[in-house]
Amino acid sequence: MKNILKYIGVGIIIFIIGGLGGLLMDYMIFSKVITHPVWSEYPLIKALDNRVKVIKNTEKIVVENNESIADIANRASTTVTYVEVVRANGERVSGNGIVISSDGVVATTIGDIDETDAVHIKLSDNSIYTVSSFFNDSYTGITFLKINATDLATISFANSDEARSGKQLIGIMQSRMKNGAYFASGGLIGNAYNKSIMSPISDHLQGTLKIDLSESVFEMSVGAPVVDYHGNMIGLIAKKNVTDMISGVVVDTEYYAIAANDVYKAFEDYLHNENDEKAQQHLLLGVDYEMISSMDVYIDQLTVDSGAKIIGPKADATYQQKTLFNNTLAARSGLLGGDIVVMVDTSVVDVKHNLSRLMHDARGKNVTLKVMRNGELVSIDIRLSK
Repeated sequence: MKNILKYIGVGIIIFIIGGLGGLLMDYMIFSKVITHPVWSEYPLIKALDNRVKVIKNTEKIVVENNESIADIANRASTTVTYVEVVRANGERVSGNGIVISSDGVVATTIGDIDETDAVHIKLSDNSIYTVSSFFNDSYTGITFLKINATDLATISFANSDEARSGKQLIGIMQSRMKNGAYFASGGLIGNAYNKSIMSPISDHLQGTLKIDLSESVFEMSVGAPVVDYHGNMIGLIAKKNVTDMISGVVVDTEYYAIAANDVYKAFEDYLHNENDEKAQQHLLLGVDYEMISSMDVYIDQLTVDSGAKIIGPKADATYQQKTLFNNTLAARSGLLGGDIVVMVDTSVVDVKHNLSRLMHDARGKNVTLKVMRNGELVSIDIRLSK
């Protein structure tokens, strides 16, 4: 046993001395050899020199990248707010928001707000304001809040149409207790959702982005922005409660990001309808749909190659000929489960021109839907309220 311990001790001493010798060789001898006009021309010395340069450059890149992430987050965090809603019954709902206009307009996705709610906003400098007015956008589910403040830093927008799966993002959040914002880096854009619900207050619209952040981060970040490595907002985090179609019980929660381009379009609607109460009450179709894929076309032998398929209750085997939800514009207009909407007036429904956006843009108009039903093209006339 004593001999084993002795051998181990000798080995440790040799390891330490060898390591120190290596450092000494690198610092005093090797650094001079690789710059010597004769020795530096030998292939072995050149190869060792290149390996050292690669290692040093890699370390430099990692350090600079980490510093830039912090700088980006700190710069964008000045536009992130904490929002708290106090309901008439005393219930409190909180989340995040972004300053979208320097004159005090904040966008959030924490849910609908009504006249009986008291809403308070904490800015990044810890100043607190009471919301003076609000606007619920029924297409995106975004609520715009107005506070009496000026000269605020505002979020910058990326072109979310150019967002690609795998793009790295930074999520930036505010909290009730913590001073200033904090961030979660390393998130990725997943595949874009290809489904939509068109309801009085939309919970989930087609074209939203699936963001790969941890569940615990999502719980704290509803209403917060996700930005790219240039500090531009790619999307605004939101959530959707998934309910069982039969019992109506919430069975899951999905987190996603409303694309920046849709956030900006909703802001333009807010500016246009800021004083129009009717604009807060308009209804869309009130149905679920999903875009048909090339696989759907092949398997179902469809005669159209694009469109939005109206989804019926999955528990009902006869849903293909079943009117969907009662008291919706879709039901009153005669849309059925399984119908494929291929055109809105003269606009073709496809991935770039999704049904949600086409219907939203046609508010206040009479439109004709071209619908493929049982292999035949039928027309359905609909009047959309403003």
